[in-house]
Amino acid sequence: MSHIAFFNIPGHGHVNPTLPVATEPVNRGHRVTYAVDPGFASIVDKAGAEPVVHPTSLPTDDREWPTEPAPAMRLFLDEARSVLPVLEAAYADDRPDRPT
Repeated sequence: MSHIAFFNIPGHGHVNPTLPVATEPVNRGHRVTYAVDPGFASIVDKAGAEPVVHPTSLPTDDREWPTEPAPAMRLFLDEARSVLPVLEAAYADDRPDRPT
């Protein structure tokens, strides 16, 4: 059994389309984890994947997003910096599969 890990942006337009892709390996007997913020944990769980919950600093309301590209990219950079240590700890015991 392989372990497949999904990492994505916590937004419906990013997560929802990938759920069937995450479900397929689950149906084939593989372990699938999906790193998400708390708001997506239940739909990831319903898809059969194991949610790996992390906090997010990204705005949840579209009206809170900057209208200029550079400030918006800064939000993604700040998000990556804050989430990386959490996910490194969560996946610390998961080693890559060895080629067969």
